[in-house]
Amino acid sequence: MPSFLSELSPESPALTPVKVLDPTGGQQSHLYGLGLSIAASVMRLAPRLEAITEKAGHDELMAQAKGMLTRVDSLMAPGLEAAVSNEYVSSHWLATFAWEALIQRASSRH
Repeated sequence: MPSFLSELSPESPALTPVKVLDPTGGQQSHLYGLGLSIAASVMRLAPRLEAITEKAGHDELMAQAKGMLTRVDSLMAPGLEAAVSNEYVSSHWLATFAWEALIQRASSRH
């Protein structure tokens, strides 16, 4: 298995939401956007990886790609909540990241 794929397993820390300790902090609030961006990227990457592995007949990688998609909701949840909060520091710009992730989710279900 290519080494980069082991880093993208469903258990990977890269697919785990980062805890924001201070949602009013400008730097900390960027972690919400990071989670939303990663979720959108996973939704773009996983179906392509599934298609490649299906053609190659690599069941382990196929399962890994499908497993990555199971992390999307937990990655998105903190950012979506922060995007509609009364906290201006994060909510005024997070909507664009939330929009991208939600559009990607909607398009990947069709």
